[in-house]
Amino acid sequence: MRRRLPLLLTFLFFTTSVFAKEIWLTASGTANGVFFSDARVFNPNDKDITVQAYYLPRGNINNSAEAATTFTVAKRTQKILDDVVFNTLHRADVGGIRFVCPDDFIVTERVYAVTSVCVPGASLPCSTGQFLQGVEVSQALKRGVIQQLKSNAKFRTNIGAANTTTSTAHVTWKLYDKNDAVVGTKTEDLQPYGVLGPSNITAYFGNDTANLTDAWIGFASDQPILAYGSVVDNGSTDQTYIAANADSGTTGTDNNPPQETSKTVTVVARDFAFSIVVSAELRSGDIVKFIISRVAGSAEHGFQLYDPDGEPLITINAPLSTTPVERIVTIPKRGTYFIVCTNSSCGTGHTSMVGSIVVETADGPGPPGY
Repeated sequence: MRRRLPLLLTFLFFTTSVFAKEIWLTASGTANGVFFSDARVFNPNDKDITVQAYYLPRGNINNSAEAATTFTVAKRTQKILDDVVFNTLHRADVGGIRFVCPDDFIVTERVYAVTSVCVPGASLPCSTGQFLQGVEVSQALKRGVIQQLKSNAKFRTNIGAANTTTSTAHVTWKLYDKNDAVVGTKTEDLQPYGVLGPSNITAYFGNDTANLTDAWIGFASDQPILAYGSVVDNGSTDQTYIAANADSGTTGTDNNPPQETSKTVTVVARDFAFSIVVSAELRSGDIVKFIISRVAGSAEHGFQLYDPDGEPLITINAPLSTTPVERIVTIPKRGTYFIVCTNSSCGTGHTSMVGSIVVETADGPGPPGY
């Protein structure tokens, strides 16, 4: 028995370390002197605990090398972290926070904006905000829906997401209008521990004409992610946080019949140009498969497709392979779409590495412009 005790203690030590609890706040920040985040970390244990907090900047960058800020929470107390991003993590931006501790703990947050618009008699400044419950990493989803979204003259909606893994997450988003029709498709590679948003849904999906008075978003990812929506009242600036729910359907993010994707665009990157072959004339509303690769022996090139308004539709930051990858998108509008390389270190010809595709309307080119 005595010989087994050291082995048992060693096992308990390693299981405690390996199975540390991990909690995420997907929207936190300090911005423009008006947006703040106040967090609380509660220790339910009968001993002090040590918590590591990692700030993860937005911008969909690889945050796996971010260093931790460590603090102690006394037993049976809460740690008050007002303006947590600036005061505790010493940053001044918007992003996510990843908390890690080998012991049990709870995280909550209030994100808010200060305003001078107050009810009569209130002392200035006032604030409008929303409450966020810290989410355990085990609740991250590979397939989910974000519902009850609004975008019109009275409301706007932002979406955001965080990749909870150290691998790149390949995510497909679909925006559905009030009639449950797909009105926007977006594919994106979320970098390890990368944070997206908050991003306005009309700009993100490149569609500001659809009826989004009661919209929803579905997503599918090959890695678990945390996603949310935030509906903002344009008049009062009141905000409502909407966490994604799991999508248990067998058809992924699309509850409509399969859509035709017979049109393809084949793009091959070389030094320093793109070879582009379009299978048929493209029109707004087409569901198009992009087949993307690079020439063997060429430099490491990335890929980004922009719509006519300069909004990205497809982003591949990782170096392209000689083995083609496929991305399916809905062409949102008429105009010229541009393809650029995202790897600025590919060589001296990087800045001239641009391609273009022209898209007509669903009914053809349209009348002359006079």
